[in-house]
Amino acid sequence: MYKNPHYFSHLAHVELISPKLEESADFFKNIIGLEVSDRTESSVYFRAWGEHYHHSLKITAGEEPGLGHIGWRADRVLPLLRKQRLILRRWDLEKDGLKEILVMGVPINSFLQMDI
Repeated sequence: MYKNPHYFSHLAHVELISPKLEESADFFKNIIGLEVSDRTESSVYFRAWGEHYHHSLKITAGEEPGLGHIGWRADRVLPLLRKQRLILRRWDLEKDGLKEILVMGVPINSFLQMDI
């Protein structure tokens, strides 16, 4: 069986923060051509034509424009968990402006005590 030599398979989704939620949503829908797949009071979810996942872009209302988070897909979670110490050694979350690194929706630093 083929073994993926990388940690990630592909980019899953991106969350952008916008102080102008409706204007941003209008741009991605009517200019770029993405379809709205869901909407909440504070976020609009988009996907491109033919995508079968819930969304690949999420625009969330916020005071300042910015990047909310980036989601990646991996074919296996175990290699990510094995490399958790390397990731945490290379990234000082607070210094580098990152809030957290998640694996399967769980902050990666919560796996530190696991024996993998």
